[in-house]
Amino acid sequence: MACNVTLDALAGLRLPASAPVLREHVVPEADRTADYLAKYDRHTLIYDALHDPACGTVTLVAPRLLNLWPLLRRGLRLDGKPVRRLRRRVFPKCEIVTFRAGSGPLPLSVAGIPGSLVPRCAPTAAFAGTNAVVTMSRNNPLDWITDWLRFHVRAQHVETLVFYDNGSDAYGMPALADAVSAVAGLRAAYLVSVPFPYGPVLGGGAARVKPNFMQTAMLNHARLGPLGRARAVLNADIDELIQPMGHTVVFDAACAAWHGTVNIGGEFVFPHPPGTMPVPQKAHVARAVPPAVSTRKWCATPRGVLSRMGWFVHQVGGEPFKLVPESRAFRLVHCRAANPNWATGHAAASPATVRVDPALREMMDTYLHDE
Repeated sequence: MACNVTLDALAGLRLPASAPVLREHVVPEADRTADYLAKYDRHTLIYDALHDPACGTVTLVAPRLLNLWPLLRRGLRLDGKPVRRLRRRVFPKCEIVTFRAGSGPLPLSVAGIPGSLVPRCAPTAAFAGTNAVVTMSRNNPLDWITDWLRFHVRAQHVETLVFYDNGSDAYGMPALADAVSAVAGLRAAYLVSVPFPYGPVLGGGAARVKPNFMQTAMLNHARLGPLGRARAVLNADIDELIQPMGHTVVFDAACAAWHGTVNIGGEFVFPHPPGTMPVPQKAHVARAVPPAVSTRKWCATPRGVLSRMGWFVHQVGGEPFKLVPESRAFRLVHCRAANPNWATGHAAASPATVRVDPALREMMDTYLHDE
């Protein structure tokens, strides 16, 4: 069966640099580094507007609005009148605003600047009832993407893909579509260009709100849009492989859990022999001594108990996910050198001691062999 590939791009709505009001800073002036100032998104108001014809609603997916919320609230119009009944959900890095409306254009004036939102229907039919994987990427080599996808089709029975491309300039979306469609066993793919700032990645407590808004917003865009009717969804980056530790696939485990989730603990793995970075996933056959722990990832049913409270990069539903024990049936293999570091700009570090793991080498040989 040929893979059904759909290309799309989020138009969103951004305030011009000349706007009298922009998104307020979330870091004290004394802590605003050059990197923070270059990457912080003060302009994006809305990433996308999703129309649900079954419910007769429009859902806005946005970065944290902060001081822009009152302006958006007052400026949104429906039939020439302000929208009165809005449901606003504020997550740590994004916001979801829902109200009753049709599919027609929605006039919007913010700080005296006129604009318009055109809601659109997400392509849910191709993903309904499938095992789906969602990811975000920028300039990851196309062969890495196909290897990553091929691995999960073979090892975890992935059937469909939602791929958010954050402004790759090493290749175009048609080339990405060609690469994805070449993976045997994939039924459908939705490749979305997301031309918005990723945001600075900050450690410590300097920021009162974490300023890298976009990835969390896109996960919830997938949950509310194209993957809303999927059987279950795996969240994994291109440098992350979900190692099976038994005979169950991760989607079946998510569906079997009463809370609809799988907590996948992780470990960084490394190439052997050490060499020039970056290198593809299949070169990562060594583990650090002692093990190098990586932050967890997850698989979830879109309408599960925890999913209703939102999707985040490393958890489902926020703090309650910490009560879900790590699965013993799956392990996140985080390939440390298979990363162009598009989000942070920092090079991957290698531990002092690594040892080849025969089980890891066997996994790479089994699932990443040539067609």
